[in-house]
Amino acid sequence: MITLGLDTSEALGGVALLGPGGLCSERSLDEPVRYAERLLSVVRELLDESRRAVGEIGTVSVNLGPGSFTGLRIGLATAKGICQALRIPLSGVDGSFVYRSLAASASRVCVVIPSRRDLVYVRWFVGVRPRGPTVVLRERDLDEKLRQEPRELTLVGSGAAAAYERMSQHGGVRLGQPEALRPSAATVGRLGMPGAGDGVYRLEPIYVESMPVETSRER
Repeated sequence: MITLGLDTSEALGGVALLGPGGLCSERSLDEPVRYAERLLSVVRELLDESRRAVGEIGTVSVNLGPGSFTGLRIGLATAKGICQALRIPLSGVDGSFVYRSLAASASRVCVVIPSRRDLVYVRWFVGVRPRGPTVVLRERDLDEKLRQEPRELTLVGSGAAAAYERMSQHGGVRLGQPEALRPSAATVGRLGMPGAGDGVYRLEPIYVESMPVETSRER
């Protein structure tokens, strides 16, 4: 049995196949406007390259967000269609946990994912536990919070490098390894755990309130 991992939450997405022994094959996707027409064809290409049959897919795992509204809908709709056709379980993964898992050695982590214009999705973790939900911040407000960090903090996510570059003094803020700065369909596949009930009908994308969280300076 193999697991199919799908990530269409951002401009750079991906598809991965994982077997009992680990990663079988992975392909990056960097044309979000073509997700709808390319996703299934890429899945077929990966199956052919890995010499696997469609019937060997035993579970599908998809990134639920936060991220692109259109990308999330396409990814989840595709995942549901595959699972319905094959009658296999579907699991959804919170994208902030995907990035957190890619910085396993760090004790304090901030996940930064681009939203739109000057907005970013942000979530802080202490250990493996989130300090709160994912929020939307203006870039300048995130920068201010990072400058005030009293302890070592690792930035991960596709928006982490830009945030790090905006800082003139980094203090205890560190930038995660390259693999923690881009989406990973393989990690989505590894983290997916089918839960109780039928995820094909229950799962919905994670949409975070688009209104930026007010900082104490603005109140």
